[in-house]
Amino acid sequence: MLYKIAFNNIKKSFRDYIIYFLTLMFAVAVFYMFNSLDGQVAMMTLDESGYEEASLLMRVLYIVSVFVSIVMGFLITFANAFLMKRRKKEFGVYLVLGMSKVNVSGILLWETLLIGIVSLGAGLALGIFGSQFMSYFTANMFKADMGSFRFVFSAGALARTCLYYGIMFVAVMILNVVMVSGIRLISLFQARSRTEKKVMRSGTVSIPVFAASCAALIWSYYRLSGGIRGFGSLGEFTVCIIILSAATFFLIWSLSGILLKIAVNVKGFWYKGSNMFVLRRLSAKINTAAVSVTVICLMLFFTIVSLSGSLSLKNVIEKNIEKNVPVDLTVWFEDTGSGKRGIDILKEEGISEDELENVTEVYEYNIDGFTTRDFLGDVEVSEKTMEKLPNIGTSEIFVTLSEYNRLAEVYGNETFTLEDDEYVCIANFRDMVELRNKALSDGNPVKIGGREYHSKYTECRPGFMELSVGDVNTGFIVLPDNCGLGPSDVFRCFMAADYSGATEAERRATEEKIYSMTPDAWFYETKSEIYHAYMGLTMIAVFVAVYTGVTFLIAGAALLSLNMLTDSEDGRCSYDILRKTGCEESFINRAVFRHTGLFFILPLALAILHSVFGLRLFMSIFVGISTDSSFMLSVVITTLIIVGIYGAYFAATYAGSRRIIGTAH
Repeated sequence: MLYKIAFNNIKKSFRDYIIYFLTLMFAVAVFYMFNSLDGQVAMMTLDESGYEEASLLMRVLYIVSVFVSIVMGFLITFANAFLMKRRKKEFGVYLVLGMSKVNVSGILLWETLLIGIVSLGAGLALGIFGSQFMSYFTANMFKADMGSFRFVFSAGALARTCLYYGIMFVAVMILNVVMVSGIRLISLFQARSRTEKKVMRSGTVSIPVFAASCAALIWSYYRLSGGIRGFGSLGEFTVCIIILSAATFFLIWSLSGILLKIAVNVKGFWYKGSNMFVLRRLSAKINTAAVSVTVICLMLFFTIVSLSGSLSLKNVIEKNIEKNVPVDLTVWFEDTGSGKRGIDILKEEGISEDELENVTEVYEYNIDGFTTRDFLGDVEVSEKTMEKLPNIGTSEIFVTLSEYNRLAEVYGNETFTLEDDEYVCIANFRDMVELRNKALSDGNPVKIGGREYHSKYTECRPGFMELSVGDVNTGFIVLPDNCGLGPSDVFRCFMAADYSGATEAERRATEEKIYSMTPDAWFYETKSEIYHAYMGLTMIAVFVAVYTGVTFLIAGAALLSLNMLTDSEDGRCSYDILRKTGCEESFINRAVFRHTGLFFILPLALAILHSVFGLRLFMSIFVGISTDSSFMLSVVITTLIIVGIYGAYFAATYAGSRRIIGTAH
């Protein structure tokens, strides 16, 4: 009997459950997709380092899943509380007709169980379908072969999803039973007559608060536009974010008064159509929901920046590796007193000359204690700069022209020609380049070994020897071959080479020999080491950012929907008055659409404005990302995700509001 009542209630009130259902379905789908990574990785062909990265990523995602489940648990509880408020009068009818509180609790248990099973099933279906597309994304991240792609299903992800959301449903059931057992009959019938108190904000107070909020936002945008270098410490960045958040709240808080003050003074607009009615209701809603709208705005801000930034991060790192890691192996030999070439030392360690190709060696020289500080000459260097660039006091490195040009050809970098009295400074680390360029602006003569050299260029030329993901070369000086440098000036020998193996297995075998060595007087770096070191962290950052970003998007859209539905519930009588004054249903529907649309647009528009400057900060961390096509693609993907989820909640909210308002008469 109770089951039949519960089933019929869900059938006839399904549209009331749509927000609840959407939230559960999206949450389950996202939870399954990210927890099914173990099944996706299992079907890929990965090397040992790839499996280590995948294992670490899965452990991190399991931890993040706990946080996601807590966020979703609070959200589901909030959505359920709205449904209970909506149905209090119905419960009162049950009690008046003689049904016990135990039976009413039983109906709620059945309803929660049924809607939980349906939403869990729909969410799992959507998640399993979505995980097939995510397999391509995951394979691309790990550079795995997808030639043997097959349908992916993760029993572990299914079990975890059912466990986590089963616990949530049980908690909701218990809360419903507690709520029903503790209520009084009279409160059930009075529930719909108790509406939220609307307080209109005074324009006199709103104007100075609005102006101050705008000024604080402009200051925050200015600091964010300066990039990561504009912040001297993490504390300064934190203060900027706090001010941005506070300014967002007060801007929204004051908007209700500003909105009405401006609209009332524009008579042609104020008295046109439903503008007066919609703006009064919107102003009142903004006033009472300022905190929640602020939270939603900041959640959307985080979503936009994290999704857009993280989706482009992998491509940026890969392109930087392609640019700054052009060879398979680099080696530094500290002890060159024996006069041996680097390749000869490697032979002694068991590396055959046939296993390497494009071998290029460069001798690095130190001359008479000449330091970078000596090179800068009269350029003023602040204590703050000295803290950021402690190597200013270290010995300057010199190389000869012919050796550097051979290395530059292998790297694909610019080569040079020099007169006997010329030099060129090679650097790409931004902070140091700025300092060196100040010294080079007037030619910056350098006296070495009794000879004076002048810079061929008035600024540093880009280039490097050391392999790195970023531009980290603080600088070295290229001198003509006849500069007189000899063995006594040698600081160390640098060697770059590629593996000559025709197959991946042969190349990997050579690299394993490199890894098995334990040199005392030399050290090495490989492209593989650099790639896995950086891409491992990058993959974790990307997956966590996407996971939490989508979760916040769902949570923000759901909270916005529930706020709007609550407002519709409280304003049923207002719409009923419109009907009694002769307004047609089409007029009322347009008013509902505009009210709902404006309430959804407000936090999203402000979040987009914040994101313009937030993304500029993100771009400053990864030089060149602003002109990278992959970044624009990530913005498009982020837009599609937001439009899909946010749009679905808007459509469901509009339909739900119309249904609530339509029952007023």
